[in-house]
Amino acid sequence: MILLGNYNFYPFHAGGSEVYVAGLARYLQDQGEKVRIVAAIPADTYPPVFTGTQIRVAFYTHENLMVAGVWLKAESTRQIYAKYDPVHVADWINFFRQFPDWLPAVFHLHGYTGTVNTAISEAVRSLAPQVPFLFSYHTPVSCPKGTLYRMNRETCTLVPDVQPCTACLLNHYAGIPEWLAPPVSLLLPPVSAGILPARLKMKSLVSDELDSFRKLTDQVDHWYVFSDYILDRVRAGKVPPEKITRIRHGISPFFTGGSPDRPGPELPVTFIFMGRLEKIKGILTLINAWQMLPESDERKLILIGMLKPETPAEIKLAIEGLARRKDVEIRSGVSREKIPAVLDSGHCMIIPSEWVEIGPLVFHEAIARGLNVLASDIGGTRELASVYGAGCRTFKTGDAGDLRQKIQDFSWQPVHKPVQTETEHYQQVYSRYPGRRTP
Repeated sequence: MILLGNYNFYPFHAGGSEVYVAGLARYLQDQGEKVRIVAAIPADTYPPVFTGTQIRVAFYTHENLMVAGVWLKAESTRQIYAKYDPVHVADWINFFRQFPDWLPAVFHLHGYTGTVNTAISEAVRSLAPQVPFLFSYHTPVSCPKGTLYRMNRETCTLVPDVQPCTACLLNHYAGIPEWLAPPVSLLLPPVSAGILPARLKMKSLVSDELDSFRKLTDQVDHWYVFSDYILDRVRAGKVPPEKITRIRHGISPFFTGGSPDRPGPELPVTFIFMGRLEKIKGILTLINAWQMLPESDERKLILIGMLKPETPAEIKLAIEGLARRKDVEIRSGVSREKIPAVLDSGHCMIIPSEWVEIGPLVFHEAIARGLNVLASDIGGTRELASVYGAGCRTFKTGDAGDLRQKIQDFSWQPVHKPVQTETEHYQQVYSRYPGRRTP
């Protein structure tokens, strides 16, 4: 049995890693493999079948996939950063003893949190030491801030270390100026005490985070990364090159069949944003840029995303203001099957992320349907703009004025580069599974 671990899974979350893991699970099933999923779910969604000291597990089925939904009795700040607790290891050992059919032959982890982490792999290997442990780098797990965006102004190229990483976090969370953050970080205590405010514990928490990533690198047998930039980041963590496979994402069958030779745009020129309505996704930068433009019958913005109860008030108010414009259409609840038709009505995908996207699926999907792409000039988006070439442009990350100008100056170009299919991608992943080969 192959066990795929992820941050979350359907029907509770439907982001990029969920799409990826579901697609991989289907591919593995088609190869005759038995596949199961372990992922965090909201607490008490289902009655638990296993109750450990800290770990709670419930079973459910989603589209012919058996899922172990996990939640914690409680989680401390330190556990969030350290992503590890020996109590969790003991709980997982007891879980696998109680449910031996869940002990995998291969464990492939796609998320890394305080809930789904190396406690699972340690428990598996305590019972079956030879089980391979594979890891796919979907989000910036090597960065304590989780963005790989240094001082909120540039792609990070530093080897992770307590001092510079603490300074970056102080700049981000406490608003300490970039020039002042390094000396302030030197003054913070290296260990945390419960009575200290969270910001005074920052150095200790960063140390916990970096230690947890080193624990991950020590345990993983093989890494999958989706951009050259992340390949360099993983190598910087002293992972041998032979343990890393760099492969571009592949698109699902929903997005195949788009014409790269679609005709040039007719008015209105239609721009599309598709993704989570979060600050790190650049939604406020996009809204501010569009609000700088005069309303026009020659331009249109389609925004595909859903407001949630936890969406910050700042974003809700900004979207309410945007919705009053005649050149904006906001669509929520669009099923994945219907997205290609929406893309076919557009001319340019905007990806304004303000964190380092690893190599976002949405970029490949846009190219597959013949759209141009306008993206932030960092990380995986900048890299893919170079890979695909014609029809791809970048703007200065977080700069609404630059994005406004790029939208205003937009001129459509035909897109000719082919996009790898999902099947081709998963074949490469599967070929690295020990003892298994693709047909």
